[in-house]
Amino acid sequence: MRQNLQLQHEYKEEVDRAGRGAGWGLMATSVMTLVMVVGVIPGAPAAFRPFPVVLVHHALPMLGPLALTIVTVLLHFAYGGLAGVIFAYLARPMSVGRGLAYGLALWLVMEVTFVPWGFGTIEFGLGRGDPWSALFNLVLHLAYGGSLGWFGARDERWHHVVFDGADRLRVA
Repeated sequence: MRQNLQLQHEYKEEVDRAGRGAGWGLMATSVMTLVMVVGVIPGAPAAFRPFPVVLVHHALPMLGPLALTIVTVLLHFAYGGLAGVIFAYLARPMSVGRGLAYGLALWLVMEVTFVPWGFGTIEFGLGRGDPWSALFNLVLHLAYGGSLGWFGARDERWHHVVFDGADRLRVA
């Protein structure tokens, strides 16, 4: 009976952590989006154009500018929140360094999967002869990952989180 209660408590703590992870992901996506705004400033290089807009426009070319913006923002924040949940599960304990590594991994996934779908080639900025696009996206993903790691580590300190030898969550 006592062990069953312990397992229920551990499960509740993991679910709570995942929920907070979604919140960290949304906050980190906000940081990333603020940096991404550079790409929509009039006169900004085409390489700085926000890739989520390019991808959604490729998938749904019939959307007008307002609908494109709304759909892109909703999808980008949903993805950012989901990525935060995954980070909360994978990173134990959380840190800025682990967040930066996670941001780098997300950037690689984007460059190998979504960029070819949006542009037709794996390009890392090279397919169009413009490495600045890939570099700008790397900066954006590092901003996301670093913020996510910082928010998560701060939350762990706030909740006095510790892990056992099997990386199971323990709350002191």
